[in-house]
Amino acid sequence: MAHIRYQNYKPSGVAWLGDIPAHWEARRLKTIARFGYGDSLPTEERLPGEYDVYGSNGLVGQHAEANTRGPCIIVGRKGSSGKVAYSEKPSFAIDTTYFIDERLTRSNLRWLYYSLQSLCLDSFSKDSAVPGLAREDAYESVIAFCGVSEQRAIAAFLDRETERIDALIEKKLRQTELLQEKRAALISHAVAKGLNPDAPSKDSGIEWLGQIPAHWDMVRLKHVSPRQSVGLVITPSIYVDPDGSVPFLFGADVTDFGINAKGARRITEESNLALHQSMLRCGDLVTVRVGYPGTTAVVPPELDRCNCASMMIIRKPRKCRPEWLCYVMNSPVGRSQVDVVEYGAAQKQFNIGHAVEFRIPIPPPEEQTQIVGYLDRERTRLATLEGKVLNSIGFLREYRTALISAAVTGQIDVRGEVM
Repeated sequence: MAHIRYQNYKPSGVAWLGDIPAHWEARRLKTIARFGYGDSLPTEERLPGEYDVYGSNGLVGQHAEANTRGPCIIVGRKGSSGKVAYSEKPSFAIDTTYFIDERLTRSNLRWLYYSLQSLCLDSFSKDSAVPGLAREDAYESVIAFCGVSEQRAIAAFLDRETERIDALIEKKLRQTELLQEKRAALISHAVAKGLNPDAPSKDSGIEWLGQIPAHWDMVRLKHVSPRQSVGLVITPSIYVDPDGSVPFLFGADVTDFGINAKGARRITEESNLALHQSMLRCGDLVTVRVGYPGTTAVVPPELDRCNCASMMIIRKPRKCRPEWLCYVMNSPVGRSQVDVVEYGAAQKQFNIGHAVEFRIPIPPPEEQTQIVGYLDRERTRLATLEGKVLNSIGFLREYRTALISAAVTGQIDVRGEVM
């Protein structure tokens, strides 16, 4: 929808703001609102109640008391500094935030909420370790100010339009979830049942797995690969060298079916030779043990002779294709077996001694190739669709931000669009 502009403009005197409607003013935030400080409220001191508790990153719980009136604006002060949240009802703003309610401004709070979003307050950080928003700095920022009746019109317009955009974003996010669910279902069915629905079946011997094609084998992981081992758990500072040429992988560098070595730590070739037990070769598999246990990827040719730490290494399988085993490990067939043996409250993990007993379905070689090819094509197709949806979500989010900025800076006249 095309939006009209105001009839007359004037220079605001502020470079980033440019021209504003002739009847508006460019005013410092300190002339429009004051920031109140939130109060300390440790988690253990919160009492069951109906009032939302806001931290610097948004909603963090409930409490029996409020320290703001409703509606109110909450602005992150420490941590996620500059992030702006809004509550229609009285709330509790904790001591990492500022708040604004009717006691601290005469302006329409909903309009002010949108105007604050356009100021990029998160760029005012004074502390590099823990980002912090200084109230005095925020007060010096400039807002395009208009009368209260016009503020209400802008707020009503933006409420309607952002709700519409947010609904579209939510719908598209659901599409990405459905695509991910479809991918998981395709992989799960293919590695457990194959591609031929008419193939004779037999009992797999595993209750939760049920029937598998009759001509497939069930083989324990310790017999699929010559050996499984753990990447040496070492003190990274001993070996990590920013100028090193060899990628040194940790679990965070491994995703389902892929390894992202671009941001990986590095070690020298000399250190790599010293850590020969955990050196990886093309066709080996690495499985995350701690954090997101079970996540598995095949080592590609470009990472041949790289190294790793604290992961299960499955040396290049001799009874199946590496890509087949990767699909199995990343499917419910593999993940369910990880779930059974994993332990740890803070960080989930599993022992290699348990993993070697995992049972793996193995089709004939030519059928492995056929299924892997099918799954590769389907993953690529679904990833392309998901990429298009994510791009459209990015566009909608950019449009939402631009629309708010245009409305609160007077670049569009929305007074006639409020029903």
